[in-house]
Amino acid sequence: MKLPMTASAPSTPTDQRTEYLPELTAECKRLGLDLQLSDDPATDLPEIKVINGRRTVIARADELGVARDDVRAIGRCTTCNSELDDTAVLYAPANAVPGYGGIKDMTGADVKICRPCVEASGLPLTAAQRGPQWMAKYSCPFDCINDHAAPFPPEWHAAARVETQMRDVDVNYSARENDRVPFLGAQVVVTNDRAQAYGRRTSVWLDYGRSLGELTPEQARDALKAMRWFVERFEAVIDYAEKTSADDFDGDPEIARLDSEATDRRIRAVNEARAEKTEARA
Repeated sequence: MKLPMTASAPSTPTDQRTEYLPELTAECKRLGLDLQLSDDPATDLPEIKVINGRRTVIARADELGVARDDVRAIGRCTTCNSELDDTAVLYAPANAVPGYGGIKDMTGADVKICRPCVEASGLPLTAAQRGPQWMAKYSCPFDCINDHAAPFPPEWHAAARVETQMRDVDVNYSARENDRVPFLGAQVVVTNDRAQAYGRRTSVWLDYGRSLGELTPEQARDALKAMRWFVERFEAVIDYAEKTSADDFDGDPEIARLDSEATDRRIRAVNEARAEKTEARA
């Protein structure tokens, strides 16, 4: 039966060898690895084993595309796929999910990113990317983005902020001013300066518009529960607003103009009467 145009037939081991095997072989050669194909269904993901004293990639014959990708990632930038040099840093970007601890390639080595890609990202270096000596010197958590070697360095540690794409909606400011402020933002801050004397404290800084709350993790958890409670009821408010807005309409601009003029006349009359009274008293 002919397959529909929107579907594709599963690739066979022969197809895999034609499409992926040359590249997989070249990548193994680049890394000084031998290659051994397997038809054993018990073989899951590709792995590296030592066989006869040689490090060898074991890959399923019908999963050569997966093996090609896994082997290609070794020693290459996770962003641009170029080969790494000594300037590469750990792939632990500041915009990663909070608590991200890095990933490893199939050799067990840390995945890295090249320096040009780091600079192009515009993100600050994390403590993990600055290295273990930096972390030990400044007692930095893994994802701290503060530059403690700056001329006026902060004495606390902070992970990158997470914030809403939605901007603030404060009616006391213009739309342009609100565009500079996220509706909500949050980050983890650790204070451990002279920890032997003053201890170590972890806080969650929660921005809501132009206001800032400094919460303990427990208080932040309570705030999250309150937000979830609110969101459910906020949706009900929106549902009701959408129904009632069906009766909304624009007013008549001519009537609005006449009403505004009448209001202005009343204000002028009141002001003139007050002025006359003030002059009479004088």
